[in-house]
Amino acid sequence: MFTMSAVEIIQTILAPAIMISSCGLILLGLQNRYSNIVTRIRSLNDERRRLQKKITFNQDMEYSESIRFHSIRQQIYELSDRALLIRNAIFFEILAVLFFVLACLLIGIYFVFENPITQILPLISFLLGMISVFTGLIFFGIEILRAYKVVQLEIIAEE
Repeated sequence: MFTMSAVEIIQTILAPAIMISSCGLILLGLQNRYSNIVTRIRSLNDERRRLQKKITFNQDMEYSESIRFHSIRQQIYELSDRALLIRNAIFFEILAVLFFVLACLLIGIYFVFENPITQILPLISFLLGMISVFTGLIFFGIEILRAYKVVQLEIIAEE
């Protein structure tokens, strides 16, 4: 039978906490990015509504306003897709934290009930957490790659 001191047990239980901290840092960045995208969508929608009022009241729109109106629609569409990617990334990072916390609990349960089933469960939970971190980072990477497209749409509208 494998015996450990209380300090060693606590250290083993807290090992996944490092991953919880790293997920927290990733989540801070993701949440900031998500908030910026949502704020940008709202401001573009306000601008689109103002231009839409001109169309509704049969007021003549300048050529630049017409171009801007179409650009705003495209930008909102792209930003909505990016917000979805960030939302998915946030979900998977939160799921990872859940799995890491579960791994900590399962390690504690293993030390209390030491049997083969409780031995493998913490490892499975930790691996699922790592898979969730990886999946979240993939969504984040895709969003980063798509971020420049909105800037390009803005530049094209100004030309």
